[in-house]
Order: sequence, then C-alpha cells, then structure tokens
Amino acid sequence: MLSTAKIVLMRRTLVCVGLSLALAVTACSTPHMISTDSKPTLAIKKNKAVLVIIRPKSASYSQFVIDNYLDGRMIGQTCGFSYFVVEVDPGMHYLTANAQNRHTAYLNFVAGRIYFLQQGIFPGGQAPTTRYIPLTFTEAKMQINEPKVVYLVNNTSNPAADMLAKDFDEEVKRYEKEVKENHNSHKSIREYHGYDRM
Repeated sequence: MLSTAKIVLMRRTLVCVGLSLALAVTACSTPHMISTDSKPTLAIKKNKAVLVIIRPKSASYSQFVIDNYLDGRMIGQTCGFSYFVVEVDPGMHYLTANAQNRHTAYLNFVAGRIYFLQQGIFPGGQAPTTRYIPLTFTEAKMQINEPKVVYLVNNTSNPAADMLAKDFDEEVKRYEKEVKENHNSHKSIREYHGYDRM
C-alpha cells in the first residue's frame, strides 16, 4: 500500500505533467515562422515604412495560423500571442490576411513612419475570421509587452508560399468593389497614417 507522502508526490507530478502539456498545446506554433528569445527594439527607418502586425490572445483560436501577404507576397504568419515586423517600400500596398475569410486593407505606407495593426480574431464556425484593426502606439506597446506574446521571424529554411496571382487579383477586385459600393467600408484603415516617432 502506498504511503500518504507517495500519493501526494504522485498527484503533484501528475499536475505538473498536465500543466506542461497544457502549455505545449497553447504555445504559439506556425509552420513557416520561428520565435526568438528577445523582442527587437522598434525603430523608425529613414527610407522605409515599418509594419507591425500583432495578434493578441484569443481563447478559442490561438492555434489557428493566419497568413499575411503584401501585394500577394507572403510577409508573415500569426497565431495567438504573437507579432512580427516587416519593412515596407513607400507607396500604396494591398495587405491581405487569409483565415476562414480573406480580409484586405489598402494603405499608403510612408517612409519614416511605423504602422501598428492588430490581427483581429472573430468567431467563424470551424475556423476564425480576421480583419486588420489600426492600433494606437500605446495599445500596440501594451500588447507587445505582454509576457506571453512572442516575436516571430520568417523561417528561411522553410519559407511559405506567396498568394497565387489569380487569388490576389480576385481579392483586389473584391476589395475595390466593396469600397465602391460602400465608401465607409475600411475607412478606419484607409485613414490610418501610423506614427513618425516612437
């Protein structure tokens, strides 16, 4: 017969194993991105715009990976509690997120400015839907500095594919039709100008 001390020890061990498994299950994991130990110091770039896409916690869909494209070119993926940073050439660019839906934003990126967008997550049946939400500098800083949020970089040994040209063309047409039919659609993104100082 097991002693009381051994039973208590076994229970504690099982609890620890359970917590470890829970952490492993909820950890951010993307197939084409890797997390780094340290978060970068965000800075303005003189000849480039800087785009930061932040995905905060989401209780139901934290493991669901969302692809992000700039003019159809893959720039990064997110899962719950993650963010990535990319430099963008100045000018007008289409930014597309691919979840259960596709959401596109059309922004004027200006050199010397930094843009913070939240990868919004919303219920969508078996998988989430997404849309970009402009963030203030204060909101972005708070989300990035949350202890569980990890910084992701592209995995150069396992790069993700770009959008198919026909899919990108279809998404641009859909976006332009949406804006033409409802001038107020995407207004908050279209009027978002980022920040020129940190």
